Amino acid sequence: YGQKWLVECRALPPFIAKLNLLDLRYVAGAMLVLSLLLSSVAYLVALNLKRWREEQTMQARMAAIVSSANDAIVSADLDGKVTSWNAAAEKMSGFAAEQALGRKLNELLVPPDHFEEERAIRERVVRGETTSCFITKAQRRNGERFDISVTVVPIRDEKGAVCSCAYTLRDVTDEQQAEARIVELNASLEAQVQERTAALESVQQTLRT
Repeated sequence: YGQKWLVECRALPPFIAKLNLLDLRYVAGAMLVLSLLLSSVAYLVALNLKRWREEQTMQARMAAIVSSANDAIVSADLDGKVTSWNAAAEKMSGFAAEQALGRKLNELLVPPDHFEEERAIRERVVRGETTSCFITKAQRRNGERFDISVTVVPIRDEKGAVCSCAYTLRDVTDEQQAEARIVELNASLEAQVQERTAALESVQQTLRT
């Protein structure tokens, strides 16, 4: 004995065939497809995350604009209950945001004799119509009435259905008073012109005679 043996073991094709192993080409193809799918998922997740961040940034900017706007910007649901109330609305009405949220607009800014007007406008907006800017009366917390410019537009959800209303309100009392004074001055000037014209005609008639 004392001899050294060199033993070689290898699997022959018939043995490998009996194992029913997957073809390496199929395995490589599956791995490639899986890699592509994972890459696609990772790309979509990154893209959605980027869009979400952009939307959050846009919403933050819009919130800052609404918060610092000079005009009162208010949103209300389809029943007229306030869902947002910016700083200008607080100043205009005398109600803080925490006092206004959840209450109906009629209780905050609309005088009792204009309830029907507010309801009719809200019904138009619910139907998807955008109202043109119009002048009406509003009422502060202390009961003071003033002239106000109003624009109301519908807010739609992701399905396109109207879910709430957005109001842009501006105190135009000074402008209305200035216009009234101008109209009054014009009427007074017209009356003076007519009076002087009549007096002049009277003088001319006297001179002719």
